Amino acid sequence: MRKWVRKLVDGKQPATRPTAWRPDPDARKRAFYTTRNYPIYYLSITKCGSTFLKNVFYALDHNHSHPDGEHVHDTERGLIRARDVPTEQILSSPYIFTVLRDPRERFLSFYFDKIYGDGPRNFPALRSRLEREIGLKLVPGLTPEHHVDNCIRLAGWIDKNLKGATDEPINFHWRQQSARLRRVREFDIVPLTLDGLNWQLPEFLRPVIPDLAARMEAVTERNHSSKEGRPKIADTPELDEELRRIYAQDYERYIAAKEAWEGQETSRRGVSIPAIIPHPKGHVRVFASHRAKVAAVAATDVVADTISALFATLDNTNRWSALADLSPEELTEYRSIAVIRDPVRRLLDAYAQLVVLNRSMWHRRVVATVNGIAPRLEDSADTHRAYFYEFVSMARRRLRRDGDHAVIQIRPQYPLISSAVERGMTLIRYQAFADNLRSHLEADMLDLLADADPGLAPGNALPDGIVTQELEAMIRALYPADDALYQQALAAETAPA
Repeated sequence: MRKWVRKLVDGKQPATRPTAWRPDPDARKRAFYTTRNYPIYYLSITKCGSTFLKNVFYALDHNHSHPDGEHVHDTERGLIRARDVPTEQILSSPYIFTVLRDPRERFLSFYFDKIYGDGPRNFPALRSRLEREIGLKLVPGLTPEHHVDNCIRLAGWIDKNLKGATDEPINFHWRQQSARLRRVREFDIVPLTLDGLNWQLPEFLRPVIPDLAARMEAVTERNHSSKEGRPKIADTPELDEELRRIYAQDYERYIAAKEAWEGQETSRRGVSIPAIIPHPKGHVRVFASHRAKVAAVAATDVVADTISALFATLDNTNRWSALADLSPEELTEYRSIAVIRDPVRRLLDAYAQLVVLNRSMWHRRVVATVNGIAPRLEDSADTHRAYFYEFVSMARRRLRRDGDHAVIQIRPQYPLISSAVERGMTLIRYQAFADNLRSHLEADMLDLLADADPGLAPGNALPDGIVTQELEAMIRALYPADDALYQQALAAETAPA
């Protein structure tokens, strides 16, 4: 109990009331994310682009995608909190920022993602409670009018919850953005807006990360919340009034940030910046070496990272510059390759990434199911086989549930690779990729290729003999279209000339 409170309890009024409590910067700095490579500091706010930005911060340090980017909030291994950064350094930094979102859009995102939607990312217990207590209608196919009624009811419940009038704990998904900012009010934070993030962040951090726009574009894991496919909720006075009352300070801060950035889309600090243009329709997103005139498509995993790094070496640039959007006409000027992987080898690599080398959600669940002891690379094939079997079973369940929204390491290759083949790209197995590339390169580039030859993927560091015939059959049955493409590429390579 504080000293002045004790005196009041004892009936003795203190001579002077203590000054108002102020947050301690040393205690609050851990709220910020930072990187090893750049002195930048980010305060995350739930439902304000934090999934994407955490993946960006991970990529800035590791030069590759987060191994479980969809669940980056659960698997923060590889992300850095600013707890060990000197407090004065953060307080004086010009590169400390957060991202604010239109409160109405944030509320609707929460409603459709967590309450109305019945997908894997929703809140099932809260859904059931709100159905029962406030009469939410959560059946499929609701009209826009029903959604408006649901939103008004939900907003009223949130208002009570934030005032402590329910026994449900306050959750970051609906807590005010301003509440998060108040906790770190001693820091001079620059607010960006989610709807302008694609151009505001590259410009804000241009002095320290000049190529940030390209590096953001290369991050594959985006926030799942989207207006696409969801019913349009018309502006209604009752809902608008309720949200503006609950989130009054959020509206003020968001509008102030938006107005501060208005007029700066074409220039900031006198420096001209290009607009970020959507990928042109009909163009193909590829990894490309413009010097060698080689373009490749590969499913996002360690092989895609290897190919992009290789092409960056050939062009003497960074790996983010290896991404390109080529028109069908431009593609004909390149040796264009669609790289297919053996689905068995690919899933074994995913096991190495998600279970052996990282403490991801996959790691925790697989380990808990097997024996509670984490596997190590040096373990025997028999030991790894038990974990891998559970990993394959878990991947099968996830693919049935999430389909194309499953984590990138286990998504089927077929949609991307078959589309590339239809565009005229040559189908090649990854095992033959390096030899095929050597046959195309000119002599002066072969030395570069020798220095940056595609290496073996991490899964190959595991012992031989993990995959039994039963496991192989399970995996090929899990990815029949991928396996058909792989066998097609193998047959083409072994066919008589």
